[in-house]
Amino acid sequence: MTEFKQRFGQAVQYLPARLRSPVMRVPDEVSEHASEIRLRVGQQLVITTPSEEFLVATDSTVRHEELGSMLELATGGSVHTVTESLKNGFITVPGGHRIGLCGTAVVKQGEISLIKNISSVSIRIAREVFGAADSVLPFILQNGAYENTLILSPPGVGKTTLLRDLIRQLAGAGEPHYRIAVADERGELAAKCRGSLQFDLGRHSDVMDGAPKSDAIMLLLRAMSPQIIAMDEITAREDIRALEYASHCGVGLLATAHAYDLDCLINRPLYRELMECGIFRYCIVLTMKDGVREVKMLEL
Repeated sequence: MTEFKQRFGQAVQYLPARLRSPVMRVPDEVSEHASEIRLRVGQQLVITTPSEEFLVATDSTVRHEELGSMLELATGGSVHTVTESLKNGFITVPGGHRIGLCGTAVVKQGEISLIKNISSVSIRIAREVFGAADSVLPFILQNGAYENTLILSPPGVGKTTLLRDLIRQLAGAGEPHYRIAVADERGELAAKCRGSLQFDLGRHSDVMDGAPKSDAIMLLLRAMSPQIIAMDEITAREDIRALEYASHCGVGLLATAHAYDLDCLINRPLYRELMECGIFRYCIVLTMKDGVREVKMLEL
């Protein structure tokens, strides 16, 4: 059994018992490339791959009570222990898989305190691809030292997987290696579960999760004396300000952003502001064509 098929099997264990067997019988080309299992009340279960959505034939559509049982299963019957995570709409389970929830938000004092009446669930299947960064690492280290790098791609093309492997290799046991501080706001890079990292981010990495990226960057600067700060998805001006401050402190930067290409990035006001800061030296652009990922490396 391949590692990808094994991870798929791990994720399937969080499905309602009635649905596990039909899902495990899907063709290998689906299970080997599955990125997400999605359940919606009153609809058939769907498995998403980079190139298609595969409808799984079952004896009936997904039932409301089955989504509630998934949450009980994922938390070992202790839903109260993941209350803070549930406020953000997801929980991370062993193996690094993420279970996302959609339903009715309960708002107290201007903040979401609970999601009830769950109507949709997605299981994002964790994939760790060792060597994903092999082709780009020589490019960003071509001058013998790390240069600030920005990774661009539309959703679902693999930028987080690439970022994770770049961190692992740059913070590894070999030479050169760097102390990398990871601002992992939503837990997608390290996938901490009960205090343990579910992904290998290298021997010399330190992870701060759960905090807004901008706050985490400032804390990591003060506390961990990093040589590189890494983060997934620049989404706010506060992120840009924190990255700019870190660069002025002599710290290297490694980050990602949602964009189809460099022109798309520059045409968006937030990212135009980022590029005007001039803090990144290299740009790696990921695209998907006919189910095959293409990588373009640019010097800014």
